[in-house]
Amino acid sequence: MKKLLILLIINAIILVPSCIHQQTIYENQANLLKKFPTKAFVQIIQRVRLTNCNVPELCQPKTETSVGSGLSLGPHGDGTIILTAAHVCRTNVPEGIEYKSGLFIRNTEGVSPAAIIYTTNLASDKSLDLCSLYVPNMKIEGVGLSLIPPKVGETVYALSAPVGVYHPPTVPILSGIYSGPIPDSNAVLTTIPAVGGSSGSSVLNGRMKIVGVIFASHVGFPHASIASNHKQTRNFINKTLKIFYRVFRKNPPMSSEDWSSSP
Repeated sequence: MKKLLILLIINAIILVPSCIHQQTIYENQANLLKKFPTKAFVQIIQRVRLTNCNVPELCQPKTETSVGSGLSLGPHGDGTIILTAAHVCRTNVPEGIEYKSGLFIRNTEGVSPAAIIYTTNLASDKSLDLCSLYVPNMKIEGVGLSLIPPKVGETVYALSAPVGVYHPPTVPILSGIYSGPIPDSNAVLTTIPAVGGSSGSSVLNGRMKIVGVIFASHVGFPHASIASNHKQTRNFINKTLKIFYRVFRKNPPMSSEDWSSSP
């Protein structure tokens, strides 16, 4: 009887730590799954309708669609502010062609219209490629800006829709290494993979805070992506909020059916 009791005690001592270890593994996995703000991700869709081609050899009347990535900065007013890249928001139509364009976001709730709040001037600085959008009548949980910039060697992440790969609510989660600033520019280098459709992806640190926005990758080596630096991203977000609350909120955007026309 004593031997049986001793065996039971030994088994209990062995099993309890094992159960605790397994529980810790499951809890860590659950926390890892929770920390990625996938619900804050949106796909940016731009539709350009060519209405009158004065240069027939260049185009025929039709609708073109391009996509990018974006991340919610949280609800503001009656809608949500989205952070993305400037070239995702802009049209690239040759002169002499009349068109109408519209910006939309796609997420788990479907496709909704969006309007530009503020965008950087790529003509003056191609390394400062940022755009903010407003999605009226929709509240999307947001992600905040990191208080400090990332350090060289730090692991960073991005929620992206490379080549349009996005299956709501599932969004590709990519990672890489923060490699440091690019001299004589407002950009930084990371090893997060990026291809067409990745533009506008926010770069996140391990605490899931924004430290930059991807806007390009190296030709021939898409595992080296270029993003806006922390300082300029912070300045841009602050400027966006000032414009929104001083001007934009008083003049809400038009409906999705009212596409903006070419000059």
